[in-house]
Amino acid sequence: MNPTDETRTKIGGIKPSDYLAIDLWHRSSGSMQYYIDDQQNRAASMNAPIDATYEIREPGGRTGKWATVSALREDHPFRAVYAKALEERK
Repeated sequence: MNPTDETRTKIGGIKPSDYLAIDLWHRSSGSMQYYIDDQQNRAASMNAPIDATYEIREPGGRTGKWATVSALREDHPFRAVYAKALEERK
């Protein structure tokens, strides 16, 4: 699958690019764009929470569970980054 072809992975009205927190989280840690695209596609195909940041993994592999912005401490700096990006996106 072409990771930039959002029409193929659009699930329930949520497009991969709607997963802004995944993009911001991974860009801030230096991830490559192909990896970010893959994670956004995976989130859309799994109907992950819209504020997902990354898929939680354990030694046995993927869990199907997602870390989210809403689960971060109230004072976590990423919350402010995410809120600003959401506001700019409007």
